[in-house]
This record gives sequence, structure tokens and C-alpha cells, in this order.
Amino acid sequence: TDSTELDGPAYAWEDLSVMGFEVSLSNDEVAMVDLYFDFWFYGERYTQVGIQANGSLSFSADGLTNYNECLPWSGDPQTLIAAYWDYLYPAIQGTIRYLTTGTEPYRVFVAEWADIYNISGAGHADFQIVLYETTNEIEIHYMDVSSPYNPYNYGGQATVGLQGATDWYLEYSCFEQALVDEMAIRFGTCLEGSPDADGDGFEECHDCDDTDATVFPGAEDLCDDGIDSDCRGDLEETEVDSDGDGVSECGGDCDDEVATTYPDALEECNGVDDNCDGAVDE
Repeated sequence: TDSTELDGPAYAWEDLSVMGFEVSLSNDEVAMVDLYFDFWFYGERYTQVGIQANGSLSFSADGLTNYNECLPWSGDPQTLIAAYWDYLYPAIQGTIRYLTTGTEPYRVFVAEWADIYNISGAGHADFQIVLYETTNEIEIHYMDVSSPYNPYNYGGQATVGLQGATDWYLEYSCFEQALVDEMAIRFGTCLEGSPDADGDGFEECHDCDDTDATVFPGAEDLCDDGIDSDCRGDLEETEVDSDGDGVSECGGDCDDEVATTYPDALEECNGVDDNCDGAVDE
């Protein structure tokens, strides 16, 4: 499903610019990284994933060629999550990052291609792949896939889809302008007619707590309640202490990106409300 459908995923962008780990990749290179949880893909269990320069994840260390094809793909790697398989060249422009967040059994792995250059000179792309522990769902989120050159606009020269082998694959689009800015695609394994025990409109395999009707994908995640209401795999963003100063935004940190700013901090004469009391340099 995609975000144009009623039961599709909502577009969201996880900011990895502060906490994410960067990987440096050149032409057709791959970096193997730990997921920190078990992820099942086409019946096989994996604990590592390969971040490909050419807009994809794989479950092997084989480098994916820049000459993309429609699925099924007969070359290596055979296992493939293609978010935007095209001739991308991060060594020229852009950043690739990844991060695992959340707590067992609902951890989330996010890989990000930000401002990635297309070798054809047809602009850049910004997108993320999200892997969910336990549900084994896969989401792709596209922030910007527009291009000043029409053949490349909205994924017009890219391949999008999944492959576990040449006879196990699911293609979303190939050489087709099927993507738009701020959209999301979800790949899951829910069978039609799966039970919805709490009646919140989400089947058990999409719902991280099918006994609580207030918990479901897209629900409001309340601050400091300790519940992952939106099933994103972590608590509401403001429950996280981003700058590591011991106080979260929910706890009253008025600037959770600066570790010297928090309630009861020493107020310096610097034009900043260091102690979050609403006054500056008092």
C-alpha cells in the first residue's frame, strides 16, 4: 500500500542529521551494518543489512550495479529492497546515514539517502527505507524525488520494489513516474481478513498492540506517557533527550539540541535562556 490509499502509511521523515551514523560510499559500493534485531525477509532471518550507493538495501555484501533493471533482477545481490535504484553517486554530493531506534520488540532501522546526486546530472533525491522489528514491515519515505529533467522526474528512470530471488519479487514501479514528493510506500505480509481484536481498524499484524484501541499506526503519540501509541517503534519524539543533558523536551528542556541549555542550568551572560525559565541573562 502507499500513502494515496486509505489504509496506506503516512509520510514521515526521521531526522538522522544529529544521531545518525554516516557511511561513505563511492560508485556502486555497499556498506554492511548491524540491524541490532532479527529481520525476516522472504522467509530468511537477517541481522545485518547492506546499504547500497545506488538507492537500495540488500542482505549481502555484493555491490549493486548502477544499471538498474525491472524486477526480477538476475544479478547480485539477489536480496533487494529498492527504494530508488538508479545511477546515484553519493561521492559527488549527498549523505547516507543509518540508525536503529526504539526498544525490543519494536525496534526500527532507518537508512537515509539525503541530497544524493544522480550521475546523469538530473538533480538529486531524498528518501529513507524503514525496517520494523517483529512485524517485518518495510516502508519507503520520499521527501524529494522531483527533477528538472523530465525523464528522471518522480522516479521516471528508477526501479522500486522488493526481491528475495528471481522468482520471489514484488515490483512497485520501473522506469515510471510513479513517485511524488512526501509520499510513503509500505510492504507488509498481512493477509486479507486478518483479525482486528481491538476494533481500531488495523489488523493484528499492522497493530503493535491489538488489545488497545488507542494504539495503532498513525495514532497520536502523547508526550511522556511511556506508550508507543503510533507503533513507530519508539516513544514520542519529545520523550527522547536529544542533546544528552539529562532532560527531554517533555521534561522542560527549551532547547533539546544544546546540551548546556536545560532547567536549572547556569545562566550565562550570552543572550540565551540557558535555564529555560523564560528570561534571558537575568
